[in-house]
Amino acid sequence: MITINIMSSTLKPYANRILLKVEEKEAKTDKDILIPDKIQEKYQKGKVIAIGTGKKNKIGYIAPTKFKVGETVLFSKYEANEIKMNDGTYFLIIEKNILASYR
Repeated sequence: MITINIMSSTLKPYANRILLKVEEKEAKTDKDILIPDKIQEKYQKGKVIAIGTGKKNKIGYIAPTKFKVGETVLFSKYEANEIKMNDGTYFLIIEKNILASYR
């Protein structure tokens, strides 16, 4: 994972990349069971902020991404690039590395 500090407020992902804003992690479940830090570090929950145009296939057609802006997704922190901006921490990830979505 690479951490990048950016002072700009605009970041547009290209191709099949997705920009995610990290949501705060809860240390407890609904039943007040504590979640160990080691498990919390492995997976992250984030909200889709911006999406790229899609990935070009072998015949030149651009296949749009499967996710939409505003959707909440679960992803592996180790598969994404961390970007620190003025207003928070973001992750830039390739679409295929997103594990699940909440609709």
